[in-house]
Amino acid sequence: MRVIVSAKASASFLDDDGNEQPFSDETVLQKLDGATDGTGTICEYLGSSLREIGFQGGAITLKFFTGKGLRVCSVFESPRELDEDEMQALLDEVAGQWSDGAGENFDPELASKLGIITHLDDEDRHVELFDSDGKN
Repeated sequence: MRVIVSAKASASFLDDDGNEQPFSDETVLQKLDGATDGTGTICEYLGSSLREIGFQGGAITLKFFTGKGLRVCSVFESPRELDEDEMQALLDEVAGQWSDGAGENFDPELASKLGIITHLDDEDRHVELFDSDGKN
């Protein structure tokens, strides 16, 4: 079973005075689709009750959606279906890792080359479950 945890992400740049400004040019943001910083996965940081489920994966990745901008995603493979409490626990732990753990220094090399600073926001978070046929 595939489990996708996602939330809104944003981008900014530094102006000539060194102040951070919002960045929304979709032609540039689209280049960040699939970007990751290659620092490993969130699985290694999950609490023991979630670790016992046996998740695989969990890299932090940016996805671009036309008209909606960037989302941060972590995709896990689970050996079984999750109940509501487990989905909420996973959502909370992953969001915590995005903000101050594994994602604290999230900086895809491509974003740096483009002069963009990425932010893993805590807005519009959700978990989606997909079976082996890709249906949720």
